[in-house]
Amino acid sequence: MISKECRNILNDIREWTDRIDEFDREFDREFDLETSRNPFKLINREIIASCTRQFQANGVTAEWICDPDADPDHRMLYLHGGGYISGDLNTSACFTRMISKATGCSILAIEYRLSPEAPFPAALEDAVNGYKWLLENGPDRKGFPKTKLLAGDSAGGGLALATLLKLRDDNEELPDCAVVMSPFADLTLSGSSIKNKVDVDPVLYVDFLKFCSDAYASKTDKKHPYISPVFSDPKGLPPLMIQVGENEILLDDSLRFAERAKTTGVDITLDVWPDMFHSWQIYAPKVPESQDALNRIGAFVKKFI
Repeated sequence: MISKECRNILNDIREWTDRIDEFDREFDREFDLETSRNPFKLINREIIASCTRQFQANGVTAEWICDPDADPDHRMLYLHGGGYISGDLNTSACFTRMISKATGCSILAIEYRLSPEAPFPAALEDAVNGYKWLLENGPDRKGFPKTKLLAGDSAGGGLALATLLKLRDDNEELPDCAVVMSPFADLTLSGSSIKNKVDVDPVLYVDFLKFCSDAYASKTDKKHPYISPVFSDPKGLPPLMIQVGENEILLDDSLRFAERAKTTGVDITLDVWPDMFHSWQIYAPKVPESQDALNRIGAFVKKFI
């Protein structure tokens, strides 16, 4: 059974998506970029001020998000969601503050370039450059961190996996661990959950994912491992936690990547939540399931710091 608070959030989400669908049908509106970007402003989401001003980190717009109790030498690069076509430092600020509180880490959030204006590999290049900057700079000093971490949600989760693969392939310093939430890790949309979860996922829908996939991959094969990490060889990656909801059309992206990682010897923690929907974590602390999920992420990360 889900909590009353979670049921209320689900009702709000369903009412919101129903209104959008009804508007689209009434005006025979085609799916377009502006329409797809608007939902990622998120209903009733409070935008908070970060603790420092925005700056350039190896050419990438960035900022530090730090809970008052966060250690400046436990540094985490965070990659926001939004289907590779949406999201920015404002839409991710509230959630990254909660991640900082749960993990005790200082969060470097970056504003990687978006598609279709800047398709693959632009976002990956920005993620790698942001991570390399984090290795040399903290919120209060220059120098190597005590702990280096990587995390992301949705498309940012897929991008985090791709960043791990790219760093490994280039023999770069790998994070001590990584956390991804509901990663968009198969842009070919070949997972079975794309079809069999369509009636229970209140957040994502196939047309949106197809738009995002086409925009990001552009002319590159969607099976490229840096675009769709489910087709990669994860051998040699650091300890990894994947957290995903049972009612997501992206569920199979997590299950398949976790299985591949396990067979290659990666220390993998797969955390599948019954009845949960895409990005339910963002509703912490008001929704118990959301806060519990963040607590699990915090417990995982703290094993490595």
